[in-house]
Amino acid sequence: MSSDQRSPLDYGMNRLWSTPIRLRNLLQEGIVEPELHEWLENFADSAELVSGPLDYLRDPSKRYSRYDLSVFASPQQPELIRIKSILVAQADQYVRDEIVDPLPAHDKYVVSWFVIQHPQNAEEAPAPHYHESGDVAMVYYLTPPSNRSGSLVMFDPRGTVARGGRALPLHKAFVEFFPRRGDLIIFPRYIKHSTTPNTGATKRKVIAGIVAYDDPHRSRFRYEAQAEDLCCI
Repeated sequence: MSSDQRSPLDYGMNRLWSTPIRLRNLLQEGIVEPELHEWLENFADSAELVSGPLDYLRDPSKRYSRYDLSVFASPQQPELIRIKSILVAQADQYVRDEIVDPLPAHDKYVVSWFVIQHPQNAEEAPAPHYHESGDVAMVYYLTPPSNRSGSLVMFDPRGTVARGGRALPLHKAFVEFFPRRGDLIIFPRYIKHSTTPNTGATKRKVIAGIVAYDDPHRSRFRYEAQAEDLCCI
């Protein structure tokens, strides 16, 4: 073993650990058609998709009403059916590539919603949170602000301390992602993340969601018991 190979092992293997985060641009790759993307951008302006105030998350009777989850629960519009199918297929491929292939027998649960951040409204920027009740989280970017605000901040689950208490050199505790129109990012549920305020001139529009792959004999879906996970991305 060379000295270059030996050094990371002496330092601690967690220097080498990686977290599987997948990024691709569905619009550029032709997976999402321009007409579909534009339809979704326009649909995101619907009045019923306006987010409730943040204090809804602290009120159990209102937690489900901060975002309209019914839009993707049983979609009627063919465009919503189409984008839901595309995003779930991307999540399935991510799980097969990064976790297990073939997927074992499972019950699949999908929860998706639109998230709209208005310009100059810092209250709509969510605080750091997880999506513990899912297995993977995903965000599809319809309209990111042009000034790179409304970015996604992902916190490194390793922290910044290696075995023995030594700080990881040149290592940041978080990664800030500046999306492009049409980007899809998928990451594990345990990644804590937040969004910076939208300081641009236009709305920040995304489709966020989680996918859970549960034991087929499980009696209740995890989201029924843990509504507090329904923050936003």
